[in-house]
Amino acid sequence: MKKRIMIITSVVALALVCALLFAACAPAADPDTAKKNLKDDGYSATVYDGDSLIVGGALSLFGINNVNKVLIGSKYADDSFEFLTVLYFDSSKDANEAVDKVKEYAKDKEKQEEKGQKKDEGSVEWVFGKSGKMIWFGTKAAVKAAR
Repeated sequence: MKKRIMIITSVVALALVCALLFAACAPAADPDTAKKNLKDDGYSATVYDGDSLIVGGALSLFGINNVNKVLIGSKYADDSFEFLTVLYFDSSKDANEAVDKVKEYAKDKEKQEEKGQKKDEGSVEWVFGKSGKMIWFGTKAAVKAAR
C-alpha cells in the first residue's frame, strides 16, 4: 500500500513540475501585462485589437479567425534583432484550430529572418508555442522578456 502511495505521489509531483516548467516558457496570458514587461526590458511593444480592419483583415487572409488581441514587440540591441508576436484568441478551441496555420507562417518568417543575417552574425534562436488561448512565435529572448 505504501509503495502505491509513493508511486502516485511521485507521478503527481512530476506532472506539477512539468506543468510549471511549460507555463514558465510562455509570455504573460494578459496582453497588457506582456506589453508592460516588454517595454520594461527596452522593447517597442504594441497591442492591437483582433477585430480592427488592418489586423483582422491580415489575419483572415491567412485563415486565422477569432483573434481577440495581437501583441507585437521588437528590439534591436547588440547587433541582434529580437521579435515577438503573440495572438490572443477568443477561446482555446479557436487557438487549436489556428495553430497549424500560425506555425506555417512562423516558419516562413524564421526563414526570411535567417536569409537576412550575415554569415558571421550567428543564428537567432526562434521559438513557437501555444498555451491555452494564445499562440506565440519569435526569438527566445523576446518571449522571456514578455513573461
